[in-house]
Amino acid sequence: MKQKFQHLFWCFAVFFLLAVIACEAPHKNPLDPENPSSPYVAVEGVLEDFGRQPVPNAEVRWKPSGNFTRTASNGFFSLF
Repeated sequence: MKQKFQHLFWCFAVFFLLAVIACEAPHKNPLDPENPSSPYVAVEGVLEDFGRQPVPNAEVRWKPSGNFTRTASNGFFSLF
């Protein structure tokens, strides 16, 4: 009888461990880069004035997240 319970216990333990190892958690966090409904976006470019001259050291801000960066001396910026 004791051997039967040990056998059932080990079967259940192995099944439980395999179930835990095999499953993947859903990615519902909006800040999770693997979330399929929240695409990762990177923005880069060159900031120029009306005379098509680069604007150095200007602040470029992404309003929804509040992230910002500054342009380089050639007006280039990269924000992600």
